Amino acid sequence: AVTPMGRTLCTLRTLRTLREVVSQRRPFSSATAAATSTRSGVGGGAEVVRSVEYSSVTEADIARFEEILDGQAGAVVRDADDLAPLNTDWMGRHHGNSKLALKPKTTEQVSAILAHCNERRLAVVPQGG
Repeated sequence: AVTPMGRTLCTLRTLRTLREVVSQRRPFSSATAAATSTRSGVGGGAEVVRSVEYSSVTEADIARFEEILDGQAGAVVRDADDLAPLNTDWMGRHHGNSKLALKPKTTEQVSAILAHCNERRLAVVPQGG
């Protein structure tokens, strides 16, 4: 429902649906919490410890991504200097540690990449601009 001020309100049906989705989520275990714990990093920031639930990218994964991206020039980014701006948020405050960036051009490529990552349990950080 939309109020006279143009704000959207959740309906009871929507709330029920949200409860169903939340109840079907995998429980957050203490093992998961330990695997994703943080420790103090340089400059007082938190250094994220990689979760053991995810695989690491292999050369076979990179070859598959290159195949999906049809050998497009610059679509698979591995160089640390080229990754630096992609690993920094728009405000320059937070820095990631990705070793690979992919630049698909079509929704089919995005779908194939995400399907592969899901199958292999590879973590994904989407970006757009």
